[in-house]
Amino acid sequence: MNKGHLLPFSEDIMRLKTFLDQKTESLLEILHERFDKDDWNVLNQMTFPQLVMFNRRRGWETLNEC
Repeated sequence: MNKGHLLPFSEDIMRLKTFLDQKTESLLEILHERFDKDDWNVLNQMTFPQLVMFNRRRGWETLNEC
């Protein structure tokens, strides 16, 4: 119960945020040109971790609020 938790390095978080932003931007451009269900699903998968990072919460806390 008193076990410490390792936190990710800030460089790793910034790298993840950059990846998510770039991937989201490219998917939005594709979806503006034409709708594709697979691209839409990937965009949905990119949105959730961005929301969790924005709220600085754990994933399960965000899911429980929905």
